Amino acid sequence: MKAQITFSDLTEEAQETLSQLGFGPQAVLTVTTGKSQAGRSCLCGCGETTRGGLWVPGHDAKRKSHLYGLVRGEDTDAAQAALDELTERGWPLPAPKKAKEEAPADVVA
Repeated sequence: MKAQITFSDLTEEAQETLSQLGFGPQAVLTVTTGKSQAGRSCLCGCGETTRGGLWVPGHDAKRKSHLYGLVRGEDTDAAQAALDELTERGWPLPAPKKAKEEAPADVVA
């Protein structure tokens, strides 16, 4: 997280220290803090803790693959719920299943 602080917002002691380092009254300082959010439980339901994001590395891909399988499955309710989640997350929708081509009857395998 970044924040900007003007020189005049600082304490007199901080202004004096920065003046000694060559910063003047017109200086605008950018302060960067560490991650403010601790790890949380991975959204895939594995029970592992993330490093601050929503997913343990690679688990978003597992979730997407699972949703693609539901979309291509026979259960229309599950397919619609999967499509809704894919759309909500901004993930691409799966390509439609390709129909298997049958070999011509006169071809010997």
